[in-house]
Amino acid sequence: GVTITGVDIAYDFEAANGAWMSEQRSELRCITTGLNEGVLDAGTGLGGVYSYNRTGLTIANGVATSPQLVFELHAGRTWGGSGCDPSYNKILASSIQLTVHYQGTPCSSIRVPVFVEVGDQPTADFNAVLAGSTVTFTNTSLDYDSLYWNFAGQGNSSDPNPVFTFTSGGSQQVCLYAFNDCGIDTMCQTISSIATENFLMQESLRVFPNPSTSTFNIEFSLEGVQEVNMRVLSPTGQLIVEPSPVRTGGIFQTQIDLSGLAKGIYLLQVQTENGLATRRLNLL
Repeated sequence: GVTITGVDIAYDFEAANGAWMSEQRSELRCITTGLNEGVLDAGTGLGGVYSYNRTGLTIANGVATSPQLVFELHAGRTWGGSGCDPSYNKILASSIQLTVHYQGTPCSSIRVPVFVEVGDQPTADFNAVLAGSTVTFTNTSLDYDSLYWNFAGQGNSSDPNPVFTFTSGGSQQVCLYAFNDCGIDTMCQTISSIATENFLMQESLRVFPNPSTSTFNIEFSLEGVQEVNMRVLSPTGQLIVEPSPVRTGGIFQTQIDLSGLAKGIYLLQVQTENGLATRRLNLL
């Protein structure tokens, strides 16, 4: 058989957009043995490309190369807050050179292949459909293991396709962070023309039962006599149901029947002269 006698690693680490090479930290880990270099290697200088080359690493020594030997190259930046995505610091994948030294039985004809797999960086991206003050987000990211949403500081989520109701109107910036073992990517969009909710009505609005298999009861309080407009939207913003407007006051009660529609999440919007209120409807 054969055993590993040493490992060499070489790669280029780029610092851009105001990041410094002196902030770079990286190390090679052998997943098969559970060992790492023990010390994070660092670059020097300001922006640019820093070349790393370390030889004679012993993190995989003594391990037979069959059936598989797995390594991970970990990299980061010593900078808090923002500016930690690959647009500031990244290892150039095409520059990675991993050399594994091994020995076998003397005069042996054994040839052991060594495969080096370079993973893809994640790519964050999403679409948004606005309905009043509620936005339905559809994640279109690639090569990610996990996600994190920031809704203009008003809330956050790790769901792939969240629905979020903003507490402030106007324009709000939403950022999606996509993660995997190779790094992080960030995508931010500004959602414009967000309606302002009527919070008194939002608090009084009751929908029951919810979830429901067909009919939803709707009840809320009105200040004086007002015109009430309601509509039900699909998760993509398509209009599903829009009853005729009603002019009334006091306690308003009605029903909406969604029997015959596909099971899933729908969005109820109630518009009065004072503003807008929304609820998610879960049709079973």
